[in-house]
Amino acid sequence: MRVSSFLFLSIFLFSGVSAQEPPSPADSYPEIMELIQQKRFPAAMKAIEPLRKQFPENAEVHLFETAILEGMGNFVRCEDLAEEYIQKFPDSVNIDQAYYLLGSARVKG
Repeated sequence: MRVSSFLFLSIFLFSGVSAQEPPSPADSYPEIMELIQQKRFPAAMKAIEPLRKQFPENAEVHLFETAILEGMGNFVRCEDLAEEYIQKFPDSVNIDQAYYLLGSARVKG
């Protein structure tokens, strides 16, 4: 009886853990946006890097990194990421921002 109770409790506990959803990258957007607005680009880059690794196909995370690079003056990498964004996410509601960052990087770079 004791073993079966333990087994049931273990299954119950572990099934609850596995059913939890991972945190969304959107949870970090307000913090990242605030850092960008404050022109604290190194801190913003530090906040976005783990998200880019965890969510490599997330359009918003990709665009945040592109904007941060533009703010840091890394225009070559900004241009590369803007072009990549335009190719990967042509139907994005934020495509105009990608084109803006691409143009900005080309003019400033």
